[in-house]
Amino acid sequence: MYANECFISKKALISVFPKTDERKVISPQVFFSDDYNPLKYGRKIDWNRSIFAQIHDLERSMPHLYAATSSNNENSDYVHRADYLKNCYLIFHANYDEDCYYGYGIKKSKNCMDNHYCHESNFCFECIDVKKCNNMNWCQNCENCASCSFCRDCVGCHDCFLSTGLRNKTHYFMNEACTSEEYSLKLKKFNMGSYSHVQKTKQLLGALEQKNSFKNLNTISTDNSF
Repeated sequence: MYANECFISKKALISVFPKTDERKVISPQVFFSDDYNPLKYGRKIDWNRSIFAQIHDLERSMPHLYAATSSNNENSDYVHRADYLKNCYLIFHANYDEDCYYGYGIKKSKNCMDNHYCHESNFCFECIDVKKCNNMNWCQNCENCASCSFCRDCVGCHDCFLSTGLRNKTHYFMNEACTSEEYSLKLKKFNMGSYSHVQKTKQLLGALEQKNSFKNLNTISTDNSF
């Protein structure tokens, strides 16, 4: 995202096109209003020139929307390929989100930060490929899980920590079952507010992953596809 200005209103905006780009940009307020008429930039075809060269010239001559977005966003100016957002910041390839920040592939989620592909989830932080999850931290490839941290390839689990490959489990710590009381005591030994402690915990997860096997691709019900 770059600092730029609307070609028509001259108001400052943030755009996926830098000022050094030949293309002119306009704000969504102008783009979706009667003040912008793309037909006035029309031109006749020159049959003696390549059609691709003429399309290239046309693209450079007319204004572009500052980013791939829509007028349905509320308080979410710093987004791209996104719509139906509310109070979101720097998320891309996203829609129907609220209070989400710094992410890619965020869909129908709320209060999520620093995620890559996070669908129908709430309160997730630094997760990758999670769906229908709640209150997850540093997790990957998890679905229908809640209150888990440093977990990978878990489905239908809640209150699990440093575990992989679990299905419908509760109160698991490093892939071992424990009581609710034991689980709470073990969690107290981990300081998630410490950056160095988090990095050490990630290393523990990496060592645990080496002992498990995972699907080679993230696919579901896929047949004869390469």
